[in-house]
Amino acid sequence: NSKYTTINHTINCYQTLHATLLNDEKIFIAGPMRQHNKFSIEIYDTKTQKSSQLKNPSFINNLSIASQFAGSASVQLDNGNILFLFDTHSLDLKIAEEKFGDIFSVIYDVKNNNFIKETKISALKSEHLVNIIKLENGNVMVSTSRDMYLYNPDTNTYQHILNYPKNIIVNQANKVSGNKIYLCGKNVKHFVDPKTQKNKFKYYGRTVSIFDIKTNKIENIYSDDDNEFSVYDTLVLDNGNVVYIGKNKKGKNYIERNGCIQIFNNKNKIFQKLGHTIHERSMQLQMLEIKDNKVLFISNNMKENGEGYFNSELKHNSCEILDLNTNKFHLTEVCIPKVKYRSTNILLPNNKVAIIGGGYPTAKIKELSEIITIDLNKENK
Repeated sequence: NSKYTTINHTINCYQTLHATLLNDEKIFIAGPMRQHNKFSIEIYDTKTQKSSQLKNPSFINNLSIASQFAGSASVQLDNGNILFLFDTHSLDLKIAEEKFGDIFSVIYDVKNNNFIKETKISALKSEHLVNIIKLENGNVMVSTSRDMYLYNPDTNTYQHILNYPKNIIVNQANKVSGNKIYLCGKNVKHFVDPKTQKNKFKYYGRTVSIFDIKTNKIENIYSDDDNEFSVYDTLVLDNGNVVYIGKNKKGKNYIERNGCIQIFNNKNKIFQKLGHTIHERSMQLQMLEIKDNKVLFISNNMKENGEGYFNSELKHNSCEILDLNTNKFHLTEVCIPKVKYRSTNILLPNNKVAIIGGGYPTAKIKELSEIITIDLNKENK
């Protein structure tokens, strides 16, 4: 049996927005606390199992934290410091009402234990932060939903590289082999509303594009108008294939509609249906690539009401593995502790996974501040 162990009760984050594993096996964690007007950034030491809360950058203290839907990302630079980007879109109440936000950049100075070089990247205004990718030369690529930027750590500056084509919007960016970055997203159709004569747009289908770091050019390699499959999340594998999980709108029942898995074959440029996750499922699910060409799914669950479908009552997390060599699923075990709604999951060394933060609205503080580990070396076969 896989082994779930509660190893910590001291982290402050309630709904974890982001977590990054650092070189010394510590984890950089950021997210809102139980009180929705407070935010926590902290360093968790996997060896001592203790967490140290950091003093927030000034831009966070000036926000009225409203929800968990903001984006954030971090990466450890070559000098050991941490680059942290924070997207205020839909986070600050006043900003959310205006339907736009800013992306802030700040450096965590590991040696002096403080944040420095705080920057408001006004050029990114109204865009969603998608991902940041560290390159071999130490620079960092920043992808928003609409464009790409290059960050130079030596000068703490951002250079605009390109705008994505107007007919696509990006929701996943990952570097694979060589100088290629895969951009997964949706088609965008622009039109004029005949009644109001205002410019509008709508999203549909799926797109897969490749950005070449050397030439700074983007090439669309796949596009469709499949609106029956609603994408929840994507995972770009090391071999360039892309795993999709989502909802089949024409499924006969809840089980057939949700937890649908498809994979984009980069070589043949086609989508292949792989079936469904085998356990209870919900929209809030994260995929992680593990060794031996396998994908780990960690999801929140819904409680079955006995009538063939699920209601909105959250149950415990499940952890299942898809073996891409055989295209078969197997369940490791249902997470024993309380449900981890909107937790963040991260791969640890030695084939282990950490479920960080998360919880249901009425949970006690102790239940919200847990870090749960999954030992995949002891999984069911």
